[in-house]
Parts: sequence; structure tokens; C-alpha cells
Amino acid sequence: MFKILKYDTDYTVDVVYNTKHNCDSYGCDSICRCGRIYNARIEKINASINNFTFKKGKDFKDEKDLSNIDRYCLNRLLVIHNAYDESNYEIDIRDGYYGQEFCGCEFENHAALVEDAEHVLNLQSDIEKIKFVLQKEYAYIAPMIEHTTSVEIVNLNLSEIAPSSGMVMLKRQNNYVYDFEEVDSVYGIVYKSIIVDGNHRFSNLCNKHGTESVLVFPYIQLS
Repeated sequence: MFKILKYDTDYTVDVVYNTKHNCDSYGCDSICRCGRIYNARIEKINASINNFTFKKGKDFKDEKDLSNIDRYCLNRLLVIHNAYDESNYEIDIRDGYYGQEFCGCEFENHAALVEDAEHVLNLQSDIEKIKFVLQKEYAYIAPMIEHTTSVEIVNLNLSEIAPSSGMVMLKRQNNYVYDFEEVDSVYGIVYKSIIVDGNHRFSNLCNKHGTESVLVFPYIQLS
């Protein structure tokens, strides 16, 4: 089984800030202890499934045991729980021996993210895992995929894929919340070549590579 101890934000959020000193007023000697932090702000969020900390031991699985389906589900949960939204992070600044110190960031959705991540990884089948994250993201399972019982990863050309019916006029995407071509092992979910999850990622790929590209891309296919 999987046991997730935490989602570590120490290397997730890049924070920049300024420090000011007023040693004359504070009476600092050879060691300054009056530093005060100001203009602290989040510059970049590097949310990643690599930031999950797994319990180790002979009875527990860890990151080396994750399948590509597992990785897809974890990446979707990061998006669902707004791990890329800076408003969900609180910059932690504390008084220390040498003045104020930056002590990292707290992610307000940490508990819910860890709970869902651990739950999805411990489901028995890949189809259960996929339907769990779809339910989380869309609050329902579309009737056309209710009967599906299996999944496989397939390589598809963009010309073989169609956006879901409500997204036929999807606006061209020039960016996404993260560079999914570098991070994700699969780019979306399809059923009978129709996108079930990943319309905006599909639009991003079309804009970047063109629908006539001979490149193929990995997708999760439901059947």
C-alpha cells in the first residue's frame, strides 16, 4: 500500500524578498539582529508529484512503484487542489536570532491533497483511479464513459483526436499552468478519440505543433 506523509513545499515555491537593517537604532554590535523582511512575494510555483513524501518500509510502496496512470492522477490532483495558485500559499516569516527569517510557505490545501493522493493510489484498478480524478475535477462522470471498465496508454496523432462536444470552439491556448510536455507522462484522457479530460492541453499541443504534425502523443484511452 501507499502511505503519503506530506506534500513538501520547501522546493515548490520560489519566493523573493528584500531585507532592511537599522543597526544604529537597534544597537546591533558586531552581529546584526535587526533584519526585517519586506516585499516578500511568490515568483514561481514548481508544483510536482516529486514533492510527495512516501512512508518507507517493506509493507509500503513509494515513488519508484508509481505507474504512468498513478503519475497522471497525482498531477491532476495538483491542479484540482490549486497547487499552482499562489493565493493558496502563505509565506512564513518568523523572528529569529539574527532578525526576521524566511521559513518557507504553507499550502492551505495540503491536508485535502495528501488525503486524495493517498486514496487514489490505493484504489484497486486503473479505471477506478481515472474515474476518481474525473469525479473530483468535474463533479460527475459523463454518461458516455460510465460503462467503461479498462484503460490503456496509446500514442495518438493530434489529427486523430477530437475535443469534447462542448469544447469544439476551444480557444487557442499558448500556455498552461505548467509545462506538461516536460512533466507529464500522458497528456489527457480519450474515449473513442474524443477528449474526456485535457481539452486545454490538447489546444496547447495543436497551437505548438499543428494538427498535421506527424508526432504522436501519449493519451489514456478508456474502453
